[in-house]
Amino acid sequence: MEDIDLRIEADAVVKEIISYVNSAEVSTQLVSSAYQVFINLQTKENEDMCISLTRRGYKVCDKWISLL
Repeated sequence: MEDIDLRIEADAVVKEIISYVNSAEVSTQLVSSAYQVFINLQTKENEDMCISLTRRGYKVCDKWISLL
């Protein structure tokens, strides 16, 4: 598998999904690394979620935006 820095990839992901959600941004509260990045988003249904992006794909971490 190619060695991709997911911090860079996450910025592209946010740009790609922004028209399908109310808001999306890379979390500034949770620590990201080259191997895992957390993205906060709000769906069109007004549900807040924190998504983990890894090489394996996406996973909902929690149904709230990481503020702590």
